[in-house]
Amino acid sequence: MEQYDLIAPVTPRRSREQIVSLCLLVPLFYLTVGHAAGLPLPAALDQGAGMLVLALIQLALTLSVCWLNRAVLQNGLREALRLRPGRCLTPALGAAVALVWGLVALVQLIAGLAGGTLAAGPAPCSIGFGSAGAILSLTGAGILWQDKLLGRAAEVLPRRLGCLPRTATVARDGKAVRVSADTLQPGDIFLVRSGSRFPADGVVLEGSSCVVEAPLTGENTPVNKTVGDHVSAGTLNQTSALACQAERVGDGVNLARAVQLAQHTVWHGGSLRRTADRYCGLLTLAVLGVALVALVVWLLAGQPVSAALTRAVCVLAVGCPGALCLAVPAVLLTAGREGLDHGVLFYRTDALETIGAVNTMVLDKTGTVTTGAPGVVEVVGTRNVPAKFLLGLAAGLEAGSDDPLAKAVLRKARADGVRYRPAADLQAMPGGVMGKVAGKIMAGGTEEFIRSQCDLTEDLAQAGRRLVASGATPLYFSLDRHAAGVIGVADAVRPSSKDAIAALHALGIRVVLMTGDDPASAARIAGLVGLQEADVLYGVQPDTRLAELRSLRAMGTVAMVSEPCPDAAPLDSADIGVAVGAGQGLDSSPAPVVLLRGDLTGLPAAVQLSRRTSDALRRSLMWTGVWHLVCLVLAAVCPLPGPVLATAVAGASCAGLLSKLLPAAGARTTPDPEEDRDGNAPEAE
Repeated sequence: MEQYDLIAPVTPRRSREQIVSLCLLVPLFYLTVGHAAGLPLPAALDQGAGMLVLALIQLALTLSVCWLNRAVLQNGLREALRLRPGRCLTPALGAAVALVWGLVALVQLIAGLAGGTLAAGPAPCSIGFGSAGAILSLTGAGILWQDKLLGRAAEVLPRRLGCLPRTATVARDGKAVRVSADTLQPGDIFLVRSGSRFPADGVVLEGSSCVVEAPLTGENTPVNKTVGDHVSAGTLNQTSALACQAERVGDGVNLARAVQLAQHTVWHGGSLRRTADRYCGLLTLAVLGVALVALVVWLLAGQPVSAALTRAVCVLAVGCPGALCLAVPAVLLTAGREGLDHGVLFYRTDALETIGAVNTMVLDKTGTVTTGAPGVVEVVGTRNVPAKFLLGLAAGLEAGSDDPLAKAVLRKARADGVRYRPAADLQAMPGGVMGKVAGKIMAGGTEEFIRSQCDLTEDLAQAGRRLVASGATPLYFSLDRHAAGVIGVADAVRPSSKDAIAALHALGIRVVLMTGDDPASAARIAGLVGLQEADVLYGVQPDTRLAELRSLRAMGTVAMVSEPCPDAAPLDSADIGVAVGAGQGLDSSPAPVVLLRGDLTGLPAAVQLSRRTSDALRRSLMWTGVWHLVCLVLAAVCPLPGPVLATAVAGASCAGLLSKLLPAAGARTTPDPEEDRDGNAPEAE
């Protein structure tokens, strides 16, 4: 489904034509409805040839209104030929019936004047022309307003692209050169100073800073970025200058792809649109049926043809299913905006529906519940070497190592503000490393290595065994041939995982942790995030993962949450797959739902958004259907309202629905006003 299947661009010409149409409606009302109601007219137009002149003026005004609102007639014909009822079919049919009725009455008027049998009074074609003009003009005005409102809401997502800078500072021949951001290529080195936005997705080469990723993730809390970390285009560098290497540029950056994919989800309504189409089709059939029954019943009741046709036209006017047609895009526009505000991207509309029905969330441990990188979980010192002092000595010893465990010790020292000096005379040995720290010989490594350097005390040996039992890896240290302590390193739990899992539990969803770790490691992680032993699947290997997921699916709807990966099998084996983070780009993950923040915080929000969206659509369809049926009955049996009032009633129902479904249609997502579009913070020259 393309965007303009439902809405058309609101151009200045279209707006002018609609204003002229409404202006022409005023004299048309006066000459038709007003004249019929007894409003004064020149006496010459009330009799004889003057009646024909009046009718021809009415016809000219009506045809002018028809031309100005030709889109309503054209779209109504198109909907009829496609057998896909929309918001134009019944108004177009009602206007066509009223116009034909007016033309037939005009022919009768001419025949009566020619035969001298017509008495003075209102022209019999007045009601037909007035009804046709009113229906088309008011329907056209209503559709224009609907398109303007939906267009404003649809622009909220693309406005995020205003955060992308137009220029970039790149390193060329050893110099910093300002170039257009469109000319950036993957591999280019670009510089981003404090207060500027990133022009491309890339990786940090030099520097350390805090970055606000709100345009992409909706999160305003700054995130620390250092060498090796990924940065995204449009995000704001806050504290220090960074040198980065571009990976994705132009329309391929994550922010642009997120907006494109969110728009695709909105305008390709999937099963939600099919549901609305079914309701719309049923309502259209009901409208046509009620209009036909009203016509026949009023004729059988002895009413004149004009009165019976008036009832039928009223039914067609009030039966416009515009509210039903707009329910899906209105709901999805709101959902798409709110999703990105929470850092959630839905690739497909069915994903937006399915995730709200999930009753079991299966969480992959590594990179999902945990960071995927080892971290220090415990530091055990001795009487002579306190824990904080041990951490500083160990950081100095591990400063020159690329081992992941050594990097975990360094990150812990930096996080705790522990100062250290790199060791001198560093020697790598089987099972460990040795060097001089503060003039003393220090060694670190496995238990066997440290036992070869000193006598390991029993309390440190017990601490090491306890760490092993909890799933951590112990690193033993000695200082001047004396045992100095042990540091436990394990995969660190994301700080947000526990709160996210608690929120899922509050939503009535069972959370299952799936890992290939041993029972001790799995139990440690489960305890840290608030999971019970029964909700932990440990020792799960890649070849058994699919079988475990199939067994869980037998008990309900299952979502698989894991890191993005090219292999879609684990995600496809569940009812819905959720990827944590954009990985190497939004196009790299097969998951229909992506948590852009790279943690689980957006998962409860995605479930709640899905449930609210489904509930909003169901309520909209139900109440709109009930309202239309009531109006149809009233239009068919009551002497009032006329076609004009009937059209206004239909427009009011659509307006009421849109006002509820698009409360933030005019919301804006723009860069900070202090920043220029070059992505640079203003500074004094």
